[in-house]
Amino acid sequence: MEKSKTVLITGASGLVGMGICKHLSFNNWNIVVASTSYKKAEQVKSAIGGQDQVTALELDLLDQQSIETVIDRLVNEKVPLTHIVNNARSLETLLTDDDGFTSANNFLKEFELSIVQPYRFLCALKKRKVFNINAIVNISSQYGITVPNPNLYEDPDQIVPINYGVVKASLNQITKELAVRLAPENTRVNAVAFGGFSGRETERFNEKYSKMLPIKRMLEPEEAGPPVEFLLDDAKSSSITGHVLVADGGWTIT
Repeated sequence: MEKSKTVLITGASGLVGMGICKHLSFNNWNIVVASTSYKKAEQVKSAIGGQDQVTALELDLLDQQSIETVIDRLVNEKVPLTHIVNNARSLETLLTDDDGFTSANNFLKEFELSIVQPYRFLCALKKRKVFNINAIVNISSQYGITVPNPNLYEDPDQIVPINYGVVKASLNQITKELAVRLAPENTRVNAVAFGGFSGRETERFNEKYSKMLPIKRMLEPEEAGPPVEFLLDDAKSSSITGHVLVADGGWTIT
C-alpha cells in the first residue's frame, strides 16, 4: 500500500460510506473498509474493486475489544494507516418511543457511537505509536448546524429524532477541539456537514425537500466523496483544520 494515502472509513457499507469509498478508490486511495458486518465490508470491497487496494474488516465501535482486535490486525499486517473518516451510524439508536420521545438509552448510545467511541478509537491508535495520522474527517450533517423544518416532515420527532442533530452539533465541536489538540502532531481534523441524500426517501418527500433549497434537488451519493477527499488531501487542504465544510445544497443559508 502507498504510505501517503491509506484511509480507514467507518460506516463504509451505508449509502454515504459507499459513495465515499467509491470516489476515493477511483482516485487511487488505499482503503480500509470498516463495517459492523464483515460480510457487508467484503461486499463494499467487491463493489469498488481493487483487491490489493482495499482491506475489509469488521469493526464495532461500541465494543472496545473489537477496536483492539482491529488495531492488532492493522499493526500485524503493517497497514500504514494515515487518514480516518468517521462515518459510523446506527439506525437503532435513532428509533423513538411510541410517544415520539427519544429514550435515555438511545440518546446516550447515539452520543457514544458518534462521539465517544471514535475518540476512544483514535486514542487506542495513538497509544500504539506506530501510526502517523495526517488527517481526520468527521461526517456531520446540516442538522448539526440548524434544526429540521417541521413543514417538511409528517412526524419530525420520529423521522428526525432529537438526538441526531444534537449529537451532530457535538461532532462539530469535537472536530474543533481535536484540531487544536492534535495540531502539535501535524494531524488535521475537519468535518463535512452534508445535506439530505437521495436514495432512501419517497418521491413525495424528494419533491418537498427539493423545493426548499437553492439547488432544487437532493444530493446524490456520488457527491459524498469529493468534499471528503478535499479535506483528506494533505496538499489541497494543508492549511485547513477545525473546519466544518457545509455541503448541503444551500439548505442552511435559506
